[in-house]
Amino acid sequence: MKKKSIGLRQSLIVLAVALTALFAVVMPQNAFAADYGSVNTNEITQDPTTHTVTIPVTVSDDLYEEGYTSVTVTVDTDQVPNVVQVANKVYGPFALSESSPHVANLKYTPVAGVKAISYSINAYNPETNTTGPVVASGTYELPYVIPAKATATSAKELGKTGTDIAPYVAAVVLLAAAGAVSLVAMNRAKSTR
Repeated sequence: MKKKSIGLRQSLIVLAVALTALFAVVMPQNAFAADYGSVNTNEITQDPTTHTVTIPVTVSDDLYEEGYTSVTVTVDTDQVPNVVQVANKVYGPFALSESSPHVANLKYTPVAGVKAISYSINAYNPETNTTGPVVASGTYELPYVIPAKATATSAKELGKTGTDIAPYVAAVVLLAAAGAVSLVAMNRAKSTR
């Protein structure tokens, strides 16, 4: 019995599945997102005495007009046990300024020994209690590291959070499985002819 080779059509299907899986893994979550706002990394500061980091986040006028007048923050509590709003010390959601540009200055208190902090900031609509799109996310290298013996105080601690990549992994696995099933089905159909 002669072995049958994979035809051009099957090769193209396998290639398309592989490229789709690669695209799903490599492409950032918000690569095609609208401009919801930003963090100007040149304006991020760290107080050398208290070691707190201030990150100003700006939300777009369009998003603000849709009712997203606040922001929420996701941090890794191994890096940052506390986040407060600079002016009025209200814990998330943090209100944005009413005039354009709509800004909230968020003050992060890093953990002793941490050299960088990661942040993810979402728009928040307090009227509908809805968390909106990611406005900004990134990592900030700390110019001043809190010595291991010093402690950063926190009034309230946020729940432990982390990046959830499970949906992306599941999508890649399903795409790969679908490609394999298609290839097997095509080979069986071809061999029964």
